[in-house]
Amino acid sequence: MTTVIVANDLVGFGKVALTSSLPIMSACQTEVLPLPTVLLSSHTGEFDNIYVRYLTVDMQGFCGQWKRLDFRVDGLVGGYFKSEEELGLVSQLSYEKKIPLFVGSYYG
Repeated sequence: MTTVIVANDLVGFGKVALTSSLPIMSACQTEVLPLPTVLLSSHTGEFDNIYVRYLTVDMQGFCGQWKRLDFRVDGLVGGYFKSEEELGLVSQLSYEKKIPLFVGSYYG
């Protein structure tokens, strides 16, 4: 089975990001390791007063442990990153775990 890390935002209201990635990739027989980058109360397309919780510190914890664990990853798919630091965390994880495919984007 193919295993990918999906680093993306987790949205409470709206069918986007991790909320939609997980079932789609799972249906395609892909094991998904979710790495939440930002917690949002709703998607950003049409709403005001969105609650945003930055998860950079949490990502440091995830990436720190995952670097030490012995598991293989076939790819990393990145979506919504709130900072260059977050992008650097997954980039370093990708390098250290020798992940052959890294697809990412940045939104500041």
